[in-house]
Amino acid sequence: MADAVIIAVVALLLVFAAKKSLRHFKGDCCCSSSHSEKEKKTIGKVNDRIEFSVSGMKCQGCADKIECAIGKLNGVLAEADYKSGKCVVSSEERIDVKEIERIISSLGYKVTSLR
Repeated sequence: MADAVIIAVVALLLVFAAKKSLRHFKGDCCCSSSHSEKEKKTIGKVNDRIEFSVSGMKCQGCADKIECAIGKLNGVLAEADYKSGKCVVSSEERIDVKEIERIISSLGYKVTSLR
């Protein structure tokens, strides 16, 4: 009986792992972002710019999620790179660093250093 339970648990784990892998290869990945259809945002004259490191980005979908959330701020543009773990925020006005950190934290990522 114990063997059957162990086999059932292992089979269930394999099913979940296979499902997650399929989502990843289809482009849904860990955060279900549709980065292939992302619109390119532009802003006016850049008067402030910060670069920082973000931990927790695992795929392009994660980077797109951060860019989209920060990009909802008026006059603000974000460019995130999950491979390097970097994010650059440009703004027409002075950047509210605390607001950017709050947005990133609310998405489940962490700002690890500012430059």
